[in-house]
Amino acid sequence: MRNNTETRLLLNQCIYSIQIGSNDYINNYFKPEFYCTSRLFTQMQYARLLVHQLSNQLKTLYNTGARKFAVYGLSLIGCAPFAILEYGTNGSLCVDKLNNAAAHFNERLMPLVHQLNDDLPNAQFTYLGPAPDSTTFG
Repeated sequence: MRNNTETRLLLNQCIYSIQIGSNDYINNYFKPEFYCTSRLFTQMQYARLLVHQLSNQLKTLYNTGARKFAVYGLSLIGCAPFAILEYGTNGSLCVDKLNNAAAHFNERLMPLVHQLNDDLPNAQFTYLGPAPDSTTFG
């Protein structure tokens, strides 16, 4: 059985890949026939809530010894074939309301990554994903 020091050293060496949000939007927020989330929150409020919850989860990981994080922003979820089939595009290439929601999420996620790097000693958080106003992932 390992002791806490050895475990913490191992956890310090790992890279944690974190990606949340897609299902929160596709299978919750934009399913008002099943969930009331979109009636309770605007897209901006919901993005703020999701990022706040993610912040707490990342801090919990940090407190258990995690130090290196790859945090993924939401991709253009409105361009997924399922989304286009489910919602239609009204003449656009993709489902704009889904991509707008993803952009709101990413607009809040990037400052969180910077804040966590500033606030948590020896932590390395890296944002991976599109710029909030981008139409491409990069």
